[in-house]
Amino acid sequence: MSDRINILDGGAGSFFIRKFGRNDDIDTGPEDIWDGGGLYSWPTAAAATTIVSSSVNDAAAGTGIRTARVFGLDTNFLEIQEDVTLNGTTPVALSNQYLRVYRAYGLTFGSLETNDGNIDVLHGATVLARISAQRGQTLMALYTIPADWPPVSIISATATIGKQAASFGEVILFTRDFGSGGWRDRLTVDINSQGSSFIGGQAQVGSINIEPKTDIRLTAQTVSAVNTGISGLFTISDQ
Repeated sequence: MSDRINILDGGAGSFFIRKFGRNDDIDTGPEDIWDGGGLYSWPTAAAATTIVSSSVNDAAAGTGIRTARVFGLDTNFLEIQEDVTLNGTTPVALSNQYLRVYRAYGLTFGSLETNDGNIDVLHGATVLARISAQRGQTLMALYTIPADWPPVSIISATATIGKQAASFGEVILFTRDFGSGGWRDRLTVDINSQGSSFIGGQAQVGSINIEPKTDIRLTAQTVSAVNTGISGLFTISDQ
């Protein structure tokens, strides 16, 4: 049900999760590292949730994604998931009410073997997750620790930058404790690219301990050039 990968030689209950994201077009910042662009809107309550594509080809008999799998948390911060058949540009109601959506991907496909349009998971008009056209799944460096997990650690974080010109970026790993109402800077990564090719820099850090219901996000706080693309990931483990 979750993104957890068990570590076979790590002892009973040991696991890790890699949450990775991409923002293709950052002009100034701050913008979160996810495929919806801009700062992510974190829901304050579970609500009716829909899924819809910008293309009629993402549908039950279409050439794009026909069915998708959606992962998230319910009102009690417990993991839920479901499979849904798309109906092109007509929104489809999901069976669950979601407080968080942290991943979605194509499950069955037509001849394109990927999605033709942008597929959005929504609370009303607010995008909770996006499968960008031809990507096949969400790219979200965002996560919330489920309520029934033990305390965990962020054991690594990485950011890379790519642009066809020199560009500098500052990426921050933020966490927000449940009920605190505020975000904490837990890590700042300075990255840059030089020259005429897409290249990047990266940095990694050690353990950051966090509790259940904690929100986590990677944010491009600043960039020095428009149309900058930044990718990022962080890894969570119970060890």
